[in-house]
Amino acid sequence: KLESLTVRHQGGRLHAWGQVGTGPHADAFKVSVGLRHVVFDEALRVGLKELVPEVVEAMDDLSVRGVIERADVVVEDRAGGSGLSVEATLHLDGASIAPKDPNVTIEDIDAVVEIWHRAGQSRISVAEGGKGSIAGERFDFEAGFRIGSDWFCKLKSRDFAVDEEMLTALEG
Repeated sequence: KLESLTVRHQGGRLHAWGQVGTGPHADAFKVSVGLRHVVFDEALRVGLKELVPEVVEAMDDLSVRGVIERADVVVEDRAGGSGLSVEATLHLDGASIAPKDPNVTIEDIDAVVEIWHRAGQSRISVAEGGKGSIAGERFDFEAGFRIGSDWFCKLKSRDFAVDEEMLTALEG
């Protein structure tokens, strides 16, 4: 049993606790992790790649940048090789994404992001009420991505100016 482990890195904090199997269940574990003020940097990317490479692939495809203000993550692998599962809720404040397709940068993202990974399948969703901006124009949004599959993004805004700067940003 892991009672408590706290790691601090560049102003961020990770706190973990959980259980690791023994005897016939030696290959099983369940760990809960709380994150506060963690930067999307190479160190985080490398650590996640060891656990859930599909999630890192999605983060790379979306070119995620910024800070995780708060996150709660549960990582579990049951005895018998049923595969790794990850469930996470991330609270972003001021993050950005710049996906390759469509080639557009969304900045100043304030949103709650849910990540789910199990048995080689992954899903990322942004809860309704997320906020962001393109070329300085603010909007509300929600989105969903299934790794290796389709995605959707709904934007909502009032007085959204479509000017030369906006068209240039949307053209990539």
